[in-house]
Amino acid sequence: MKKNVFLLNLFLNVLIFNHLSAQDYFGYSNFGGINSVLSNPANIAASRYKFNFNIISTNFYIGSNMYELDNKKFFSFNFNGLQEGQDYNKINDGSTKRFTANVDFMGPSFMFNINRKTAIAITTRMRTLMNFDNLSNNTFNVLSNSSSNLYNENYTESNVSYNVHSFADFGLTFSRQIYKAEKHDLKLGITVKYVKGIGGGTLRINKLDILNLKNADTITRVNGNFNIGYSNNTEGLVSGDMGAAFSQVGSSDPTSCLASDIGVVYEYKNNKKYPYQWRLGLSITDLSLSNLTYTNGSQGGNYIINKNNMQNIATSTLSQGNQTYEQYLQALQSQSLITVVRSDSAAPFSMSLPTALHLDADIHLFKAFYVNSYFLFNLIETNKMGSNYYTSTYIISPRFEKKWFSLFVPFSYNVLNEFNWGVGVKCGPLFVGSGSVMSNLIKSRVHNTDLKLSLNIPFFRSYKSTQK
Repeated sequence: MKKNVFLLNLFLNVLIFNHLSAQDYFGYSNFGGINSVLSNPANIAASRYKFNFNIISTNFYIGSNMYELDNKKFFSFNFNGLQEGQDYNKINDGSTKRFTANVDFMGPSFMFNINRKTAIAITTRMRTLMNFDNLSNNTFNVLSNSSSNLYNENYTESNVSYNVHSFADFGLTFSRQIYKAEKHDLKLGITVKYVKGIGGGTLRINKLDILNLKNADTITRVNGNFNIGYSNNTEGLVSGDMGAAFSQVGSSDPTSCLASDIGVVYEYKNNKKYPYQWRLGLSITDLSLSNLTYTNGSQGGNYIINKNNMQNIATSTLSQGNQTYEQYLQALQSQSLITVVRSDSAAPFSMSLPTALHLDADIHLFKAFYVNSYFLFNLIETNKMGSNYYTSTYIISPRFEKKWFSLFVPFSYNVLNEFNWGVGVKCGPLFVGSGSVMSNLIKSRVHNTDLKLSLNIPFFRSYKSTQK
């Protein structure tokens, strides 16, 4: 069966050709500065910074339980001529298949402590998220393997979804220490964000029946239905063509929306020499009463796969090849492989923001040594039309922390059953780290990766000034 079926090859295309990666977290730091406002806006109140300016920060992650890449091939950064069974393998463990990927750019941004208790921040940010969910292991094998032991069987799918979305936001943060006693500090923070969509696409296969896969080239019957919606620049987002990806940014479509991040931080102190004995942080990010809706220049509709009564369908007719999404849908219609239930040259569709709950506990062990426990919990339903989300993840991260040098060693586990071990280093204004580099070094096969880089300009306050 053809290997260029869009949904199944997307993981390898992203990992191998576009070098996407993303969502990592190295634990709270007393010197996190402007970057820490993204996970909890209360973090910057009464902090060690008088002023902190972010020049640029990038944060990448990709993870999947569909394919895994040979360790040596991965670290050679040579992704040409990859061969299945030698350079990469399918993960055939019986689990439901999915992947998640995101890339996060934080542009020029700054925080400023107005006084001992109050801080403000202005942030600029752009994100792209991809999520694919709920494909059964059996159908994954059918669509990616021509083994004869898969023939003469029926395969059924429901509620399979794929969503990709790119958007930017401009945020204004207000953070304040609202209670201070000898051993207790309480801080609140809120960020209000103006969010502008760049482009997106959403696909939901409500039902798909592959009835009697005759051989690698022929399906006896197939039926089902699916919904699709995409902006004209979605292919640029997926392929990495930035000119095409940003073609609609200056247009009136899509509509924008307002969103907010809300957070609280509590600190317990029993030694004036150190900031706290332990602290707790709780926040919800990307809260919004409305989604981003794409209208003008968008394509899509509801389709029925109507080959229930036609025999012996060539799998080659299901291949997208080099066609655009619109050309591909039109080709399927011209061959009577699908029937349009509802279609519109300006079919509107909506994309959600990746609303998430963040909970972290930070403990001071001794001297400059701390340990952070962090939980990110996705609050978005994962297999709906237009749903983008961060993968729920638990991380524990010991660190050594000084003003001009910090070392982080994060260990993490997520709902994709990924266990990762990484390292991050902050030296002066530069931070570089990966939450998976150490575990990937010792694994024979790699199925997730990430990278974080950050460059900022710090102006510190004295520690004593934060304790008054």
